Amino acid sequence: MRIDLALAALTLFSSAAAVATGQNAVISDEHELYKRRGGGGRGGRGGSSGGNNGNSGNSGSSRPASTRPDSNAGGRTSGGSGTQPSFGNGRYYGGGAAVPYTSGHRSPGRRPIVPILLLAPALLFWPGSWHHGAYIYEYEEEYTFFNETSNEEETLDVICGCARYSVCSCEENTDEDYLDDLIGDGDYNELDNSVVNVGERDGEKVLLINGTLQNGTTADSPATGSKRLMIENMGYWPAVAAVMAAVFLA
Repeated sequence: MRIDLALAALTLFSSAAAVATGQNAVISDEHELYKRRGGGGRGGRGGSSGGNNGNSGNSGSSRPASTRPDSNAGGRTSGGSGTQPSFGNGRYYGGGAAVPYTSGHRSPGRRPIVPILLLAPALLFWPGSWHHGAYIYEYEEEYTFFNETSNEEETLDVICGCARYSVCSCEENTDEDYLDDLIGDGDYNELDNSVVNVGERDGEKVLLINGTLQNGTTADSPATGSKRLMIENMGYWPAVAAVMAAVFLA
């Protein structure tokens, strides 16, 4: 009888471990799928030119992350704070970055961009107010999309800007889900003009992306998700321990 109970306990123990391992395997497979998909280019409706999205997950700054409301350090903290990423199924901020950083720092990713500082008088081509000036990140890739308003395909240079002394999210990103959320069907009247707009610089139309985030914004740390999974898996062990105790007390 004691042997039968021990076998039952070992079976339950193995099942619990298998479930926990299975959950980790699913997460690992999803991560691999994400890496294989990459950014990629696409033509036509809502498309872009080719290239990798280049989101490396770096903060773009050596300063420690801070959730203080006046901090412009960006980076990652447990649980994240401030403005939440809402583009590309909640993976990216408006400027294209997955992890915010200090405005004026080089953008993260495989194609880091060194910004230039423009003061307010030089930003007249950009609708809106830039009281302290802005750091301008000029993307290497143009964006090609179908303009619903003009009923034709357009290819525009892209400029991302972040207000001086702020948290920034500018990063060249060609992820399809991100671009769908940013540009949509190309109808100008449906664009979120607080993030994306069309302007004219030197006689040429340009796509303008405002990557400014509120100070105190940080991305969620990957460790947070790992800890959450570990806690969920720990829920199996009390049941296993109870069975083992019953076996040896019988």
